[in-house]
Order: sequence, then C-alpha cells, then structure tokens
Amino acid sequence: MKLLGPADYEQHRDFILVAMAGVEFFSLIPPAELERACGFIQLVEFEAGETVFEKDTEGDAFYLVYAGRLKAVNPGLLWSSTLGEIGPGGFFGELALILNKPRTAAVQCVEAAQCFRIDKAAYSSLVEQNFGLSVKIKDIAMSRYYGHH
Repeated sequence: MKLLGPADYEQHRDFILVAMAGVEFFSLIPPAELERACGFIQLVEFEAGETVFEKDTEGDAFYLVYAGRLKAVNPGLLWSSTLGEIGPGGFFGELALILNKPRTAAVQCVEAAQCFRIDKAAYSSLVEQNFGLSVKIKDIAMSRYYGHH
C-alpha cells in the first residue's frame, strides 16, 4: 500500500476534496462534514495482485474504490472462492466495522487500484452524523453478510 497525495495538511485536504468530488458515495455527506473528515481520509494505491487485508483480521478501516478493480475472496485450504468484484464507486471493509467482528473475507487487487481509506474513527463519525449514508451502507453490508453466510 502506498499513500498518495501531499503530506502537508492543507494541501492534503484540498487533494482529497478534489478526488472525492466525482464520487457518488460522498455526495450523501454534507460538504462541511467532508471537510472535517478529510484529515482522516487517505487516498492509497495498491498494486495488481496485492492483498488489501486478510480474512479474520481486525477491521481498522473502510475502503471506497476510486480506480481499479478488486475482488473479495473466501480463502480455503485447497482453493479460494471469489465472492464478488469491486470497481470504482464500490466499497468494502464495512462489515467488520458495523458488526465489530473480524474481516469476513480477504480483499485482493485484480489490477492496480486506488482507494479512499477511511479509518475506523472517521467512518464512525461520518456514519453517525449522516443517517441516509448509514442506512445505505448497512443495507448493502447486511445483504453481503447474509448472502455469504
């Protein structure tokens, strides 16, 4: 994982706000709240074949795909099964945060990808203060959870 964008806080905030401008997911969050959250949001890059996180690890962040493709994988002893692919505008990592349980799948890059990484504290703050966003994420998360269990 490689962190993208400037290290200076002001430049980083502006960089993240510009990157978020065209992403539908962020349109559900009031601009003032997004500005406050920018310090906790990173744009990170993964190489093709890189694993973002393993199954059964602690959920420390939520990811929103900006560019590239990833896949959710259920690793097995002899082979792994792909649960689904995630492309631009899609997100992953929310189940572990919502359920406060370890990750239910591994996520790997099908191709090089850039993702917004929102740490656990910032995710909680955004979701608690934005009911519409909370409902949308929880609906998708629960259909994923019950669809794979």
